[in-house]
Order: sequence, then C-alpha cells, then structure tokens
Amino acid sequence: MLLRVLAVGAGLAMVVATLGSAIKTVILPRSSASSITRWVFLTMRRIYLVIAPRRLSYERKDRLLATYAPISLIVTLAVWLALVFLGYMLIYLGIGGAQERSPHRGE
Repeated sequence: MLLRVLAVGAGLAMVVATLGSAIKTVILPRSSASSITRWVFLTMRRIYLVIAPRRLSYERKDRLLATYAPISLIVTLAVWLALVFLGYMLIYLGIGGAQERSPHRGE
C-alpha cells in the first residue's frame, strides 16, 4: 500500500514538474529558470563539446555548433514527453491499474 501511495505521489510530482518546466520555457514571456530545460541544454552542451572540440577550425566548429540550439529544443521536447509518460505510468501503477487479473470470471 505504501509503495502505491509513493508511486502516485512521485508520478504526480513528475507530471507537475514537467508541465511547469514546459510552461516556464515556452509560454512565459520572461526568462525563468527551469531545472529540466537547463539539465537538457547542459547535457547537450557537453555532447557538443566532444563533437566540436576547440582544435577545429572556426568554420567547421561554427557549422557543427549551428545545430546545437535546434537539436537541443527537440531533445527537450522528447525529455518532457518521456517524463510525462513516466509520471502517468507511475500514477497508473499506483492506483492499481496494472493488477494481474484472472482469466476466469468470478475468481
């Protein structure tokens, strides 16, 4: 019972935090800190530092880094979607939606 309550609570927190991040990032007219968006962009930045090291020529590095923002936005959308799915999955499991059912009626 306790695990179910924890699953529902964690799922609700995950969905609320993710939707809050999406609203802060996309809808608010002023800049507002969102930890999920910040984490995605910093992770993508680390990946791009490996892909485009300092030793590359300016032109080549510029060509590679030109895709940083668009790809990071797409990855952010995918992370939001995955977190919302995971949150709703936890809520579903917590309310008993995945109970094993007997194939026979009345049992």
